[in-house]
Amino acid sequence: MVSDTEKVKIISQLNVLIILLLLTMGFGAYIKHVYYGLACDWLDCRETLLPVTKPEILQTGHRVLAVLTAAYTILLMFKAYMNNWGLGLKKRLLLAAAVVVIQIISGILTIVTNISIPWEVVHLAIGTALFMIIADTRIVMGLTITKVTGGTWTDDKGQPINK
Repeated sequence: MVSDTEKVKIISQLNVLIILLLLTMGFGAYIKHVYYGLACDWLDCRETLLPVTKPEILQTGHRVLAVLTAAYTILLMFKAYMNNWGLGLKKRLLLAAAVVVIQIISGILTIVTNISIPWEVVHLAIGTALFMIIADTRIVMGLTITKVTGGTWTDDKGQPINK
């Protein structure tokens, strides 16, 4: 059983992950709409490993955010199993970790196929599913710890939080 204090920490970590996801998706959307998707190959930026032009820098920024998001998702999944955060949370984070790996593969395939529309749509759909899984996990965690009663936040037993 996870304590209410631990649940608050988990919610904070899920909030960080949601912010990372939104930044990654925002960068991805911008890159798509200004046609910077092929600024770099899937491992390097044409003749150099480091980005030089604005499109290369933005494309690399999206990739760096994607790697940070993936690493943080997988880290949270491991923490859930190591700290026994409960079966529901462990399953959700395991699903999120699996989806994030599939998302990275679909991103690579999108670049390798020169932004083939089907792969582009798959990449977008998987990213949306990942966001939904993490947002759902955050909402469920919030519902298990608090409810608003008369402007005072209380735990599931009706006791005020942070007395």
